[in-house]
Amino acid sequence: MWLTKDIEGDVSSHSLMSVPTKRQINQITCIDNSNYFAVAGSQGAIDIYSIGRMAETQPAIIKTLEKKDEGDIMLCSNMILPISHQHVLSYVTQRGSVCIHDLRT
Repeated sequence: MWLTKDIEGDVSSHSLMSVPTKRQINQITCIDNSNYFAVAGSQGAIDIYSIGRMAETQPAIIKTLEKKDEGDIMLCSNMILPISHQHVLSYVTQRGSVCIHDLRT
């Protein structure tokens, strides 16, 4: 994540935070209208981070979703259901499963 307001004055591209991970990252998805984002990757896991709970330059993991027997998480997307306005995370695994996770739980 970069601070873009000073991009003309400072082009050294210092990041505002970094995301330490033990797995390969396949996709990063921002969760709309919130301070959260999801990092989908290898070993069938998705880490959900909160930017609001930052300690220095590292966001905090608030939840990890695991489907280890399904292989890597290949695609991950945030959706807001139109009627109930609830956030759900949909993702596709390497073995072809399509999963939906209610972010309220």
